[in-house]
Amino acid sequence: MAKIQLYISKSQRGFKSLVNLNPWDDVQRHIHDLDRAVELVSYDAARKNIFYVVSYLDSGCFFTIIRTIPERPVDHLEATLFIPAGLIVTADELSSVVERTISIISGASVSADDLAELRTLYATDYPVAGEEFWYIPSEGREYAVCLVGGSDSMALEAFYADRYQPAFASYAGVVLLPEGEGLEAKDNARILKTYSSERTVPLSAPEPGREGFVPHILRHTFDRTYLFAIGKTLEIVWRRAGFEPVTQEITVGESATVITPPDTSVARKAISPASFYITAQNKQPIESDCIVKVNGVEITEPTTFTYSELERAQVEISAHGYFPYIGRLDLASTTQALVQLMELRKVYRFELPVSTADHASPVRFEIRSKKEITASPVEGYVTGSGTIAEGTSKINNLIYVGSRARRSLLVTVLLSFVSLIAGVLIGWLAFSVDVSEEQRAAAPESVESRQTVDDLPEEEAIPATEVPDVLNGPEAPADISDRDVVAVEAVSDEKTSVVADLASAVAYLDANSVWKKEDMESNAVLVGLFDDMNNYRMERLKNHWAEVLKDSKNFAAVAKAARMGAGKRDPRTGKHTPAYNPDAADTSIHWLGYTYWIDP
Repeated sequence: MAKIQLYISKSQRGFKSLVNLNPWDDVQRHIHDLDRAVELVSYDAARKNIFYVVSYLDSGCFFTIIRTIPERPVDHLEATLFIPAGLIVTADELSSVVERTISIISGASVSADDLAELRTLYATDYPVAGEEFWYIPSEGREYAVCLVGGSDSMALEAFYADRYQPAFASYAGVVLLPEGEGLEAKDNARILKTYSSERTVPLSAPEPGREGFVPHILRHTFDRTYLFAIGKTLEIVWRRAGFEPVTQEITVGESATVITPPDTSVARKAISPASFYITAQNKQPIESDCIVKVNGVEITEPTTFTYSELERAQVEISAHGYFPYIGRLDLASTTQALVQLMELRKVYRFELPVSTADHASPVRFEIRSKKEITASPVEGYVTGSGTIAEGTSKINNLIYVGSRARRSLLVTVLLSFVSLIAGVLIGWLAFSVDVSEEQRAAAPESVESRQTVDDLPEEEAIPATEVPDVLNGPEAPADISDRDVVAVEAVSDEKTSVVADLASAVAYLDANSVWKKEDMESNAVLVGLFDDMNNYRMERLKNHWAEVLKDSKNFAAVAKAARMGAGKRDPRTGKHTPAYNPDAADTSIHWLGYTYWIDP
C-alpha cells in the first residue's frame, strides 16, 4: 500500500514551500520553481488560470497544478502530486483528487479547514502492483507544450489512466494546456500538436553479455524493468570500458519481450603503449625504450583489436639490457597490464669432475653476472681451454691444479729448513769463539808473563792445524771479547727471524681468503697492512707493500687492483665509507671482495 504525495509551494519574490503531505526525502528534493514552464504560456494576468506540468522520476510521476496569481505575471502557486510507479489508482479516483485540490488552492487562502480536508483527501492508501517497474526519468533541458481536452487532442482523463507517457521523458517536463480556457503557447514554445496517449508494457532487463558488456537504454543502465510504449523501436547499447559500444535494436511487443544479448566478442578495443606499465624486477621504471607487440603487431599508436583477439593476446616486450617477455595476457579485462622484465646478465656454466668409486656425474653449476668472468671461480682449478666461455650452450670444464695454500706451505717448509741450517752454523761459530776466550782467560794477566807461541817450550807448542780458521785468517781481529760474540749472534738471529716472518706472512696471505687484523699484527712483516688497506692508502699498497710481499700471489692481485682502480671512482662511497670497514669492531677483510671494490 502507498499514498499519493502532495507538495504545495509558492513562487513570488522567491520560491517557498507551504505544505507537504506524505513526503519522501528523495522526492521532495526534486520540487523546484517551474517559472521556466510558466513563461511558455500566454494567459490573462488579471485572473486566476489553471494548467498543468508533467515530469517523471524513475520511481513515479509528478503531476503539478499551476495556479497563476492575478496582477503578478509569472508568479504562481504549485500543487504537485507525486504518484508512485505501480500505484493502482483509477482515472476517476485520480481525477477526483485533482479536482478537489484545484478547488482548495483556488481560494483567496488555504484555511485550517482546507488543510484538514487535504490531509483527509491524501490519507487514502492505494494498492501497489505486484511486479515492480520503473519509468525513464525526464532528462531534457527544455519544456514542451501539449494541448489537452480538445476535439483533436488527448483527453486529460486519458492521461489520468496512462500517467507514464515515454515520449514526455525526452523533455524537462511537458505543459498540459486545456483547450478553450484562454490559454495559448507562446511562439518560442515547442508544441506537441498531434500527441495521443500511448499504452505501455513492462520490458525486463536482459542478462549481461558473456564478455561483461552491460546494456543501456535511453542513456540509462538497463538493469531493471522499465515501461515502454507498445510497438516502439528501441536501441539497446551494450557498453564495456575501453571498448567500442555494440548497438542492438528491438521492437516492444504487446506481450513480454525477451532480449537476447548480441555477439559482443566482435567489439573492438584500442591498445596503445599506455596500456602497459613496464618495470624491472625491483619495480623501478625501465629507462630504455620498450618495443611492444600484440598478436604480432607493434604498438606505437592506438590500435584496435576485437574482444576475442585480446582475451588471450600474445604479448612480446623487449628492452635493451633485459630478457624479453613473451606470454599471453588478458588485455580485454584490464585497463593497464603490469609487466616486469628480468635484467639481462652474462651466463657462465661450469663443470667440476667428481672422483668416486661409482663414477658419479660431474657437478654442474651456473653463474649469472653483470661483469665478465675471466678466471675460475673455484680456487685451485682452471679451465681446460685456459679461457672462460660465456653462454647457456657453453660448458667450462674445470681442472684441478693445486691450491695456493699447498704451494705456500712448501715454500714455508723450505724456508724453515734453510733457517735451521743457518742457525746450526751460527751456533757452531759462537761455540768456537767461546773456546778461544776460555783459553786466553787461563793465561797470566801481566804483560811481562805473556808469551807468544814462539816463546813456549817446543814440547808445549800448539799445532797450527788445531787453531780455528776464524782466528788465523789474515783479517781476523787481534782480540774478540764476549760482547762482540753476543753482537754477532744477535745480528744472525734477527736475519733468521725476518726471513721466517716473511715466509709466514706470504703463507698466511695465500692460504686465507679472509685476512684478520689480529692474525696479521702477530707477524712483524704484516704490521700496518690491515690499516693501510682499510683506509685506502693506495700508494703504500702499490709501492711499499707490493715490494715487501712480492712473493704472495693473493697480495699481488690486491696491488694490481690498487693500480688499475686509480682514477675510476673514489672507493669511499656507499657502505664502505669512510673506511672499507666503517665499523671499528669489524677487523676482517675478504681480499678478493676488496679488489672488486677498489677496482670496479
